[in-house]
Amino acid sequence: MQMTLGYPIWYVGLCLLAGAVVTGILYYRDTQFKEQGKWLQGLLALLRFTAVSLIAFLLLSPVLRFRQREVRKPIIALAQDVSESVRASMSATEREAYFNQLEALKQELADDFEVHEYSFGASVREGVLDTTLKDKSSNLSEALRTIGDVYSGEALGAVLLASDGIFNAGTNPLYARNKINAPIFTLALGDTIQRKD
Repeated sequence: MQMTLGYPIWYVGLCLLAGAVVTGILYYRDTQFKEQGKWLQGLLALLRFTAVSLIAFLLLSPVLRFRQREVRKPIIALAQDVSESVRASMSATEREAYFNQLEALKQELADDFEVHEYSFGASVREGVLDTTLKDKSSNLSEALRTIGDVYSGEALGAVLLASDGIFNAGTNPLYARNKINAPIFTLALGDTIQRKD
């Protein structure tokens, strides 16, 4: 913690002097508390000195600065496409092997990064990845927009986007305004054959 003043440090002495002058003027030859005893007059003088000095010091505009350092791991956002088109491009054993490898990757990344998981299809959902792959649509641009909004100003290290690249909702992710200030790594799922719509 550090304190700075808007004036030179010797002004603090003037604050103490102002407290002493005001106290001296009010209590030097005051006969009002003669019957109560000297201790009461001394206590009241001390309180007045403290109050006046403190008010004068606060008029110097002191600023307390407190610094706290927090070390956090960078964040990796893992976004998984959970649409039916991803399901159709892999057999049941391939899906099981894929999700096992993805879980192993998350465990490996968890040593150095905070891994946040997102499932996207018709909507974007944060949390545990949906392995049923039953959404009727894919909205890649909404997933990227949500991640950009959630992690703007945060230490986003990277985005891992696992998808087959087929989208049928939202705008084209190539042209969507991207707010993500981190590299986006894509994990291509399915085959590369272009099908007619």
